[in-house]
Amino acid sequence: MLQFTAKTLAGADFAGAGLAGKAALLWFWSPSSMTCAEQAVGVRRVATGYAGKINVIGIAVDGDAAAQRQFIDKWELDKVTHLSGADGAVAKRFMTTGAGIYVMIDSAGELKDVGTLNNDRLLSRIDRLVGPIPVG
Repeated sequence: MLQFTAKTLAGADFAGAGLAGKAALLWFWSPSSMTCAEQAVGVRRVATGYAGKINVIGIAVDGDAAAQRQFIDKWELDKVTHLSGADGAVAKRFMTTGAGIYVMIDSAGELKDVGTLNNDRLLSRIDRLVGPIPVG
């Protein structure tokens, strides 16, 4: 499932195989999507609250570099690794289309969930995938 490659928004090479051994949340997003703006709050909570327990990867499906950077900055998504997904290759690998889609993969590399979720349901599913958010 994790056998894919892409470029980060900064232009560096990224190999999905490097995610092995830890659960992963892949989030396909667009800087022009209102749904993605709402989801960004939940994604940020996962990236910060579950740090060390899950890899959080954002795949920008469209938008120019300036719009993507503005979206990341506005929603404080700097703890998320962001990939360029405009060519559709990563989306195709996970059989998804468009923005606002989550893909959840467990630490064994097994696909657990694909779809759209509100922030409460996202956090609930992440709790089931990796355990509850650490308190304290």
